[in-house]
Amino acid sequence: GRLGIATVHQDLALVPSMTGLENIALALGSAASRELRARVRSAEERLGLSVGLDKPVADMEVSQRQRIEFLRALCQEPTVLILDEPTTFLPPTAIEPFLRRVRDLADGSLAVLLVTHRLDEARAIADVVTVMRAGRVVARFDRKALPPNEELALAIVGEAVVPPTTRPARSGRPVLRVADLEVKEEDHLVVEDVSLVLNEGQILGVAGVDGNGQLELLESLAGLRRLHGGEIELDGADVTRMPYSRRSRAGIQFVSGERRRDGIVPSFTVEEHFVFVLGRGIGERVPGILAEHGVRPPDPGAVAAQLSGGNQQKMVLARALQYRSKVLLLAFPTQGLDVLASAQLRQLLVERAAAGLVIVIASGDLDELLSISHRVVVMNRGRIVGEQASGAFDRSELAAWFTASDPRVVA
Repeated sequence: GRLGIATVHQDLALVPSMTGLENIALALGSAASRELRARVRSAEERLGLSVGLDKPVADMEVSQRQRIEFLRALCQEPTVLILDEPTTFLPPTAIEPFLRRVRDLADGSLAVLLVTHRLDEARAIADVVTVMRAGRVVARFDRKALPPNEELALAIVGEAVVPPTTRPARSGRPVLRVADLEVKEEDHLVVEDVSLVLNEGQILGVAGVDGNGQLELLESLAGLRRLHGGEIELDGADVTRMPYSRRSRAGIQFVSGERRRDGIVPSFTVEEHFVFVLGRGIGERVPGILAEHGVRPPDPGAVAAQLSGGNQQKMVLARALQYRSKVLLLAFPTQGLDVLASAQLRQLLVERAAAGLVIVIASGDLDELLSISHRVVVMNRGRIVGEQASGAFDRSELAAWFTASDPRVVA
């Protein structure tokens, strides 16, 4: 901060009980005054982002929290701005305008260091692209000499990245039925009138701007949220009133993208994470599981807090896949993973679906969903506003549903 360097981290660091404006004031060592509010509004205009400054951070969606982080960084008036995976929670329609704003900041004499796994983002705005692998610089390219994405990916991971091979959906029996699902938060519905039928071996992608009910839908299917209305059936059995623990034993597994909140105990070793959930019998298999899922270091004795965010995510997913599940619910599963790990995870999901597993993935990355899903639905203000099937995906129509002004009109 004092040296003129401001950072927006991928794992956000805000005080949950404080408002957005209070968090910014805390970082700047000032009062949450009118003058500060005016500075923040000016920063909002520079970034092209709108934020509710007076709401406690605990009540904000992840995308709103990330915007507070951006504004806090800009209000420090830095000479160097470091952005770590800044578009993770932005909808597809907002990514290009945001990147243009970042480019404008750089053109206005601010030095920007953008850390991203999304190669097209680096290609769109970077003057110089530096590739690091295992802590070392392995390549550096000038903007005018950038190679194709395939060559960049090879430099990043040291081996060719093979896109997942999507397999046709099985015409299996219905496994999960959801009828007229409604979830309430305080005095308003966050999931409204959602009905779905998922057959054995299907992958359903749930898309939309972060905060439109995707996470609440998955949490309600897992038993982590009380239903206001509707029914859920698993293999013909009514599980609507089953708590999370019973649904888990019945075959519904949930993995949250907020691994630090829902996925790990920082002081536990990697092995303790597996043993705590799956029992002592899993202990001797842990080294092989870690190696299979690319967790680095593949050391059962490593403390979870010492793993990178991406490796924490791989560990949590590896643990979830040890269950004999019928339904796997994934919220932002590739957050923090590099291009190779993301591709490997998607291929693994395709293979698990081919073996009969029902998979529901909520993600803001439309490319990720289109690469493996048999069906994609878009949620807008708690409702499913449109659905497309593989073979007939239309990106522009899907993106339009993200911001449709009337979510009650099903396209």
